[in-house]
Amino acid sequence: QEVDFLRVGRIGLYYQTLDGTQSARWDVASKNWVNLPASDRNPVREAIRVARKLTAPNLLTLPLPTAGDAS
Repeated sequence: QEVDFLRVGRIGLYYQTLDGTQSARWDVASKNWVNLPASDRNPVREAIRVARKLTAPNLLTLPLPTAGDAS
């Protein structure tokens, strides 16, 4: 399966399938990919577009691990 990866500094690593039907973030604690709900797919898609300079930078809301996830 082909995906686009997005790295946000040291705080987030994401992927999204090329057709946009699946997105996930890397969970450092479990060392595994965590699937994101459908509501988070569009923000990841937009962030990938900004990273590729296909659209102007804008404030993005991406899912991040919480303090409880890092334990």
